[in-house]
Amino acid sequence: MVDISIIIPLYKGKKYLTYWVEILSANFKKYQREYKSRCEAIFVNDDPGEKVELQDCEPDITVYNLKENRGIHGARVFGYQKARGTYVVFLDQDDRITEDYLVSQRNRVGLSDAVVCNGYRERLWMRGRRAIYTQEKQLQRIKDENNFFIERNEIRSPGQVLIKKNSIPDLWLTKIMSENGADDYLLWILMRKEGCVFEINDQRLYTHVEYGSNTSSQDEGMKKSLLEMLSILDKNDILEIEELEDFRKRIENGDEASRYLKMAKVYDYWMYLNIRNKRVDHYFKDCKYKRIAIYGMNYLGNRLYDDLYNSSVEAVFGIDKGADGIEYDIPIYKMDSPGLSEKLKCVDAVVVTVVASNQDILSDLQKVCDKPVMSIEDVFLEMMELDFIAAAERTDETGELDKGC
Repeated sequence: MVDISIIIPLYKGKKYLTYWVEILSANFKKYQREYKSRCEAIFVNDDPGEKVELQDCEPDITVYNLKENRGIHGARVFGYQKARGTYVVFLDQDDRITEDYLVSQRNRVGLSDAVVCNGYRERLWMRGRRAIYTQEKQLQRIKDENNFFIERNEIRSPGQVLIKKNSIPDLWLTKIMSENGADDYLLWILMRKEGCVFEINDQRLYTHVEYGSNTSSQDEGMKKSLLEMLSILDKNDILEIEELEDFRKRIENGDEASRYLKMAKVYDYWMYLNIRNKRVDHYFKDCKYKRIAIYGMNYLGNRLYDDLYNSSVEAVFGIDKGADGIEYDIPIYKMDSPGLSEKLKCVDAVVVTVVASNQDILSDLQKVCDKPVMSIEDVFLEMMELDFIAAAERTDETGELDKGC
């Protein structure tokens, strides 16, 4: 008897097979020792132009080559139909799991319909990695039976979830989405609306790898997928009218649009300065800032650390509310970490890289730090102003427009 079926759609995914055969074999052996039961893996190759074959691997690992492309949702449903397990897991070809993933998830699921584990987001163009959930309340929201995932998709990836096979709604198995991206979101909403219970596992068992090209949460393709999902929910009377309208507004407008627009502007300032060879470390050096702390170790904070890495300005430590879930080259503290005020005395300035609600953050830091506290946006704006002034002075001297190049 098979206890768990792991379903992994492939698309031009041969290069991932060696990893998966090794990690799945390790998981299967541990599971066999713990539960005296079998698991299986089902690879669904959704690329008709590339035949995938496995040789000399475990008998419980099977490959199906589809004759026509079905998309990620269709490939997952095909794998579900072939699955023999009591539980299923939907993984992506570029995901990673630990050797005790299956045992840990099975230990936690209990009588629930699904269990969601913690894990990491690893961006290959950035240093370090960040936990998917850095705060306990994020996990607790998933467990809350009154949370129907309407405000946001709380589950980063289906690879975090072990699901009872018979708890997957028929609607998800029959209404196959043509636009890739939101089929898992649809699954969570349908399960919750049918009264399914989600358990949580705080162990970091899973890694969602982002390459830049596969981070589509804000692109037009994802928006189309979300609108298709909304149409399915509407036509099948899954959501209330108010829920539908709120959902539609969020998709059309994007509640995080202003934050991402502001971030894009900050990056644009940075690019402008770099093109003109105006480096942020030179600015800090001119201001006599030799040692700084960085508040916010996500996109901008990570990039600032990279920019300073081989310079004469040292990023001594970071500050982030999700510090407990961040592994990095330098220490990362929370605002309430013991001794933070003493550590702040050892730096010359604090740079805030968070673009949303940063005035509150600046104010809180100024209460515990007597050194200059500034936002990365204000740093760039001042650098640009200095560049404009210098360009104007050169124009006055030569009588010709100085473009700063």
